Amino acid sequence: MNKTTGDCFEVAGRIVIDNNGETMLCHGTVVAKGVPRHKHAWVEMGDVCIDRSNGHNVTMRKNEYYKLGKVKDIVTYTKIQACELMLKTEHFGPWEKGT
Repeated sequence: MNKTTGDCFEVAGRIVIDNNGETMLCHGTVVAKGVPRHKHAWVEMGDVCIDRSNGHNVTMRKNEYYKLGKVKDIVTYTKIQACELMLKTEHFGPWEKGT
């Protein structure tokens, strides 16, 4: 785990790789308790967000997750898109311009 960014990109990427269902890998910016806006990654299955980063075990409705985290700047990837980018870049993200 990177001490400055945590493990969210790797954890979310591995969830998408390992899941056989309809998952979307999401990258965006969030605000956490006591932490300023920062880049973050999580997984969405329908209207449910899954966040297992940094030892957390969060599963909640998308509207609640977005509201609590003040989620912005969202980019989503299908499993195929995410896997292609992981292979091409040899890392779990972020892949957005300027990152």
